[in-house]
Amino acid sequence: MSLKIAFAAVLKAMRAGKGLTQRNLAEVSSRTYVSKLERAQSSPTLEMITALSGPLSVNPLTLVAITLCAESGQSVNALLRRTQEELADLA
Repeated sequence: MSLKIAFAAVLKAMRAGKGLTQRNLAEVSSRTYVSKLERAQSSPTLEMITALSGPLSVNPLTLVAITLCAESGQSVNALLRRTQEELADLA
């Protein structure tokens, strides 16, 4: 699965899970753009990921982490462990 498709699936599932409509997310972007994101016809910028995370009530890193897990098939715990190890190596 590509990152674009993974992000589309995660965004749609998180939006629906929170009981939000595409119009609710249109507070930060147009409904048309949200629709394009959910159909994997556009890729979000970091700024857009941050903006979308607000109405979804999640940290932007959570949105990215779930997307990476959906794309790779690895667990969130495995991703977090690897990230912690990499951050420790940089310190």
